[in-house]
Amino acid sequence: MLRDWLAPAIVRQAIDEDVDVIGLSIKSGSHMEHVGRVLALLKEAGRSDIVVMVGGTIPEDDARKLESMGVAKVFGPGTPTRDIIVATQ
Repeated sequence: MLRDWLAPAIVRQAIDEDVDVIGLSIKSGSHMEHVGRVLALLKEAGRSDIVVMVGGTIPEDDARKLESMGVAKVFGPGTPTRDIIVATQ
């Protein structure tokens, strides 16, 4: 299943490429599950320093929960690209 390999693949690639930020765009409604798994795997790998940002149609309550879990920023539909760029700096 997609969920079984997706988060580990994202984290492995981020670590291999030594990225500063992971940006996830989730429109399936499974943002809590997938983002939670990515955050947990980053922590497990000792790489909580990699910033995670999320975009998609995410309810405000879920956005607050994601941020409390460690997501740096949640972007909703129509967010100007410039705002995303500024947030990564």
